[in-house]
Amino acid sequence: MIPRIPQIYQCLNHLAKEACNVSLCDLLTMRLALVFGGSGSIGQSICENFTEQGSRVIGVRRTNNPRNEIVEWVTWTGDDKQFCQNLKELLIESKIDCVIWAQGMNCNDDIDDFDITKHLQMYEANVGFILRTLHALRKDNLLTKN
Repeated sequence: MIPRIPQIYQCLNHLAKEACNVSLCDLLTMRLALVFGGSGSIGQSICENFTEQGSRVIGVRRTNNPRNEIVEWVTWTGDDKQFCQNLKELLIESKIDCVIWAQGMNCNDDIDDFDITKHLQMYEANVGFILRTLHALRKDNLLTKN
């Protein structure tokens, strides 16, 4: 038996309410923010600000222990293709309106005693990561046009 459209909508609406505490209609029309580093202290604050403003938020983290249950989570494994596939499953038919990179690496040294290898790693962790992830998001057409 093929389910009818109202039955499919009811099922999806129930799932949306269970997963995100919003209706399917709201889920598909609300603004969506993607926050890399959403489980860190700065990222958590950004996620909270967006949710308080009524936005849907997907946080990106490296570990599987979310601290904020209001935010939906996707884990960064280092694989761009897998990341985008996991993200697409959360997006349903939505696109990302805003991307924030609150992740990163810092280096505490001075000009008289610095480690160039650490600085290159910091460049890769910050700038390289942003370039790679933005490229992947654009390539998979996950961003809104605005």
